[in-house]
Amino acid sequence: MPAKYYLQKIANQQLKARVSPQQLWNVRRERPEALVLFFVPQSLLGLMWLQLAEAVNGNRAYRQCSACKTWMVISPEGIGRRSGRFTCSNACRMKVYYGRIVEARRLAQQGRPIPEIAKRLNTTNQKVRGWIERPIRPAGGGSRNRRSKP
Repeated sequence: MPAKYYLQKIANQQLKARVSPQQLWNVRRERPEALVLFFVPQSLLGLMWLQLAEAVNGNRAYRQCSACKTWMVISPEGIGRRSGRFTCSNACRMKVYYGRIVEARRLAQQGRPIPEIAKRLNTTNQKVRGWIERPIRPAGGGSRNRRSKP
């Protein structure tokens, strides 16, 4: 409890100078004409203190990216990005996807049957079969025009 009191004191001091409550128009479609109370940071540092306060209060959910392990904020249902996402970016999403393909191929080389691989990777037999049979395309599509030196 002493640590929580100290954190509360410091956060309140920092928020007082860097964040202000403002009544703004609601941007959601269900009530576009309604005014809503928002906490508006005055700077990047104010935003960081506001995020800390929301995290301490439990108003935000966090999850680690499956690929890079960076912590990311999970938006409430219907606001911001999809709440069920497990990666922080498209690059990380593709890294996880290609990792599954590599794992499927490794298991197939060990002689594991396709249904077992599909169950282990939580996908369908058809997808596993496709992953094993076709080659992985190089990044960028591999169809770049390269000029040869004369």
